[in-house]
Amino acid sequence: MKIKQYQVDAFARRVFEGNPAAVCPLEAWLPDELMQAIAMENNLSETAFFVPEGDGYRLRWFTPLAEVDLCGHATLASAHVILNVLGEKKDRVDFETRSGKLTVTRDGDMLAMDFPAQPPKRVEIPETLVAFAATASLGAIWASCAPELGPRSVVDRLAQLEPAVLLMDEPFSALDALTAITLREELLDVWQAPGMSVRTIVMVTHIIEEAVELADRILVLSSHPGRLTADLKVNLGRPRDRRAESFNALTDKVFSLIEERA
Repeated sequence: MKIKQYQVDAFARRVFEGNPAAVCPLEAWLPDELMQAIAMENNLSETAFFVPEGDGYRLRWFTPLAEVDLCGHATLASAHVILNVLGEKKDRVDFETRSGKLTVTRDGDMLAMDFPAQPPKRVEIPETLVAFAATASLGAIWASCAPELGPRSVVDRLAQLEPAVLLMDEPFSALDALTAITLREELLDVWQAPGMSVRTIVMVTHIIEEAVELADRILVLSSHPGRLTADLKVNLGRPRDRRAESFNALTDKVFSLIEERA
C-alpha cells in the first residue's frame, strides 16, 4: 500500500520557517497502530490524517507517541493540502474531530480558523502540588530573596510548606559556586533536622560532584532517549569530604558510566 504524504510549514512565508506538520490524505482509515508508526517515523510534533466524511472530513492528529485531541497548525496544514494542493474549489473546509467541528476558511491568499474556546475553570489546588511547585527551583527562590537574608531563609521558606517530597530540577545551576555550596549544606541541615516533614528529595543534576555530595542513591540516565542505565547506592558518611579518596573514586565511577553510554 502506498499513500501520499505532504509536509507543510504552517505560519510561514518561506521554506524552513513556521511550524511543520505532516499531512496524509486517506480514502479510508488505516489501522491506528500503522498511523502511530507513521507519526513516529516522521518525528514531527504532529502528523494529520483525514478521510472524507459527509460534506467535509474526519481529521485525526498523532504525535510520535500518541493520538491527541486537538492541534491547530496541523489542522491548517490539512486545509492547505485540501484547498491548495488537491485543488478543491471551496471557500471553507469542515473537519469533524475529537474536539468537535473545526472550520478553516479562505481569507484572500491566507487561511483562517475559528479555534474552539476552552474557558478556564476554578479548581482547588492540592497541597502536595503547591509544595512541589514551590520547590521546583531553589535558585529562583534565592534570586527573589534579599541577599542579606542568607541561604538559610531560602531553605526555611521551603520547609514552612511541610512537603513530604522535594522535587528539584537543577536547583543550584543558576547560582555562583560559593552560594551553591552553601545552599547544599543548608539543605542537608534542614532535611536532617528533627521534625522535618521532608523524607525524600529527588534531584536532577548534571554536576557529578553535586550528586555524590548530596545523594544516598544515584540514578544515571542515557540521552536520546533517556533510559536508566545505572543505579548506584552511595555508601559515604556525612558530612562528605570532597577531597577524600572515596569521594573522588565514586565521582570517577559515575563519570565513566556516563561517558561509556554517551
